[in-house]
Amino acid sequence: MRILSCLVVAFASTVAAQTPDTAGQLPPQRDLMDIARKVLGGTPDSVVVAPDSGAEGGLTVALLPAISVNPATGLLLGVAATAIGPSQPSAPPAAVYASVSYTTKKQLKLAVRGSVYSRDGKLALTADWRYHDNNQPTYGLGPAQPSSEQHDMAFKQIRLSQVLARRLSGRLYAGAGYHFEHYYNIVDLDTVPGELSPFQEYSGVGTTQTTSSGVSGQLLYDSRDSPVYPTAGQYAAAGFYLYPTWLGSNDSWQAMILESRIYPRISWPNEGTLALWARGWFTLGQPPYMELPAIGWDPASRTGRGYVQGRIRAENLLYVEAEYRVNLSRNGFWGASAFLNFTSATDPVTRGLQAPDVGGGVGLRLKLNKKSHTNITLDWGMGAGGSRGLFLGTGEAF
Repeated sequence: MRILSCLVVAFASTVAAQTPDTAGQLPPQRDLMDIARKVLGGTPDSVVVAPDSGAEGGLTVALLPAISVNPATGLLLGVAATAIGPSQPSAPPAAVYASVSYTTKKQLKLAVRGSVYSRDGKLALTADWRYHDNNQPTYGLGPAQPSSEQHDMAFKQIRLSQVLARRLSGRLYAGAGYHFEHYYNIVDLDTVPGELSPFQEYSGVGTTQTTSSGVSGQLLYDSRDSPVYPTAGQYAAAGFYLYPTWLGSNDSWQAMILESRIYPRISWPNEGTLALWARGWFTLGQPPYMELPAIGWDPASRTGRGYVQGRIRAENLLYVEAEYRVNLSRNGFWGASAFLNFTSATDPVTRGLQAPDVGGGVGLRLKLNKKSHTNITLDWGMGAGGSRGLFLGTGEAF
C-alpha cells in the first residue's frame, strides 16, 4: 500500500505540474525523496532545478538500496553509495560509485569506480576496482549465436584498474594507467563428455585461471554537463593497452579502445536529448577468453541492452547506439527513452567484421535525485536470436 500511495502522489504531482507556469518559470522539480516526504506527512522542498542542468551546488552524496534486474544477474539487491561533484569550468564533474550486492543467481559483487579531479582540475584519477563471484552463460565467438549454443560457466574476478592523467588543455587529459585482471576458479557448468565448451576451445582443456597485468596510455576529452544524465557536451576517449608476460600476464597481448559520445538537443517532438555512442574495441595477440571484447563488459556494463552480458564476444567489436531521452512531466519526475544499438563482431575464422546484430527497446525514467539528476531506469530490450530482457538500474547507460 505504501508503494501504491507513492505512485498515486507522484501521478498527482505530475498532473499538477502540467498547468501553465507563471512568468515562464519551471515548477519546483520533484524526485522520489519529495514523494516519500509527502506520503509521510512532510513537505517537499521547493528547489527549482533545471532538468537539463548539471549537478547543482556542492558535493551530492547518497546512500541508497541497490536494486537492479538484467538477464545476467537476475534480481540484484544491495547497497550503493554515490558521490557526484558540482559542475565547474576547470574540470568535468567528479563521480564515484561504490556498491556491494548479491543476486538471485548467487553472485556476489563488490565494486568501486569513478573519476575524481584535483581542485584546480589539472589532475584526474580514474579507477575501476571490483571483486565478483560470478556465473553467466557464454555463446562462443563471433556474432550473436542462437540460444541452443549457450554454455554456463562460473568464475571469480579481481580487477584493479587505475589511470592518472594530467590536463593538456581545457577538458583534454592525457595519462597512463596500470591494469590487473585475474580470473580464477573458472568452471564450465554444463559440459558433457566429449564436448568442448567455447571457453575450452579457446583456452584449452584444464584452464582454470588467467591473469593479465599491463600498462596503458590514455587520452580523454569530457565536456559533458553531467556524468549521470548528460544533455550537452561531448565525451571522447582513446586507450592503448600493453599486457607483457614480464609484468605477470599469462600471454603477451595488446588492446585498443576508442570511444565517442555526443548529446545534441532535439526540439521535436518534445525538447529531448538525442544521445549517440560509438565504441571500437580491438585486440592483438592472445587475450584471455574473459577479456576478449564482449557485450556488457564495458566499465559500466551498459553496452548491448537487449542482450545478456557476454552474448556477443569476439577478437574485435564495433558498437553504435542511439537513445532519445525526454521528460514526460515539467516537474522532472517522469521521463522516457527509446534506444537502438548495432554490434558488429569479427568472425573467429576469417577475422573479418560481420553484419551487425541489432538490439533496441524502450524505457521509463523516475527521478531519484533531482540535484544530481540521477534517474531510476527501467528498460525493456530485445535483440537477435530471441534475446530479450528487462534492465533496471540507476543512471543513464551513457
